[in-house]
Amino acid sequence: MKDALGLWINEVRRYNQRLHLIGPGLLSDLPAHVQACLPLLAHIQAPEIADLGSGSGLPGIPYALMHPDARIYLIERARDKCVFLRHVVDLLGLHQVTVLETDPLRKEAGVYAALMARAFSPKRDLDRALRRLLVPGGRFYALGTQPPLLDDGFTSNGVLPSPEAPEVRLFEYVFSPK
Repeated sequence: MKDALGLWINEVRRYNQRLHLIGPGLLSDLPAHVQACLPLLAHIQAPEIADLGSGSGLPGIPYALMHPDARIYLIERARDKCVFLRHVVDLLGLHQVTVLETDPLRKEAGVYAALMARAFSPKRDLDRALRRLLVPGGRFYALGTQPPLLDDGFTSNGVLPSPEAPEVRLFEYVFSPK
């Protein structure tokens, strides 16, 4: 898995200037950030999960490498980023991963029992996207330093700091629509 993660990180670096997959701050510290996310992703045990606003593939690609039996959907609206995601999925032989090129606020993107995201944009639309994509009782996992801003209907199920970098945390929510 370490070699595959290294290969994916190299591809992110190689394509980032052209595609703006991640910001410059994260790019300079990407291996350390990925290492901080791994124990948090190990906590998630979903047999099927979608990565919302996948972009570079973080967290979906590392999750797929850690959980080879899980079915992963990478949801991304930008065509160029989807081309990149398909490239790394093929390069890494991740047959259990499907790239969905769609805007979940405008078109059908499926319904899931589990969703995850690291940098969904714009943040003001996250709540609406989650309501369209999650089944009642479904789980949403947000990786980051700050909790996402969600309206009523999402109950926090805890926060888990990374042992590698405590400022990186996993925020877990359960969706209970009214």
